Amino acid sequence: MSNIKSSSHSPRPQTGNYQNNLKFRQKQQQVEEERLSNLLSSIGHLSAYGEVPVYAFSTLISTAPPQAIAEHLHQRWLSDQNFSLIAPKIVYQMSDNVTVCSQVLSFALRDFNTRHEIRKQSRGMFRNFVCTLVELYPVYRKIDKCLSACLIDPLFRCLKMLVSEDPDDRDLYCLANVIVNSGQQLCLLNNSECEKLIMACRRWLCSNIIQIEEETKRLLMIAIDLWTYSWDRNLFPDCLSRFYQQLKEEEKQKSNKKSSKLKSKEYPQPIQPPQILSDTVEYLSINKSTHCKSSSPFNKKNGAIKKLPKRPKQCCYNHGK
Repeated sequence: MSNIKSSSHSPRPQTGNYQNNLKFRQKQQQVEEERLSNLLSSIGHLSAYGEVPVYAFSTLISTAPPQAIAEHLHQRWLSDQNFSLIAPKIVYQMSDNVTVCSQVLSFALRDFNTRHEIRKQSRGMFRNFVCTLVELYPVYRKIDKCLSACLIDPLFRCLKMLVSEDPDDRDLYCLANVIVNSGQQLCLLNNSECEKLIMACRRWLCSNIIQIEEETKRLLMIAIDLWTYSWDRNLFPDCLSRFYQQLKEEEKQKSNKKSSKLKSKEYPQPIQPPQILSDTVEYLSINKSTHCKSSSPFNKKNGAIKKLPKRPKQCCYNHGK
């Protein structure tokens, strides 16, 4: 009986307070994730105009939950090509956070396992993932050499997919850009695989199957020449250095012409813009007079009337006679 009485008088769990606390935590987590998403989007916009010092934002990013950080970085590196450089920098700044590093690595390996589905869904997403994978390897090598070894094979297999499985111009451009920026590192990891990639670049450069743009051809040639001269531009012969210098100058001229055409279409400038008030009045009066003389139909009519022969004047008394 005593047990029954004690159990009957035991305090009931306060379910209302528990639910309120749970709702408060969920709302707080949503607010933190929204703030993290806005912060990452602003970093992505800033990176389009130049290099962003990610360490300045690391303290703000670190306040978010580790799982949310890894998930948002994963979404960003697939959707935004600028995050192929930003996401590895953020991971390196948060290298002390084991949860973030392990979660990001698991997302990268999961993307590798589903690489065919990602490429079918969007070639751009797959290219973004490949560029991110190239940048993630040196970061994880600094964090843990043994841990970074699991990224070497996925890295070369994804690069091989860019040139072997029905590539297009953007795929070849992505591969050439990776080789130009990280070719020496790839050769140190696996020299034979790097040579295969260079030979694939040669084949596609000589092939007519794909319509390759001029910029992609230039990058493919630079990648091949860098491999030939041991990844050192200082070893290029003078003729080759002059050749690439001329290409750069031609590209600058083309870009300047395009920008000048766009500016002239959007903001047409006057032929001789006046600078002071008297010049303004004179400029407007000259334009007004020339416009009236040339374009007014009344002026043309008056000119034609002046050319007609004048009638002789008749006196009024002749009618009286």
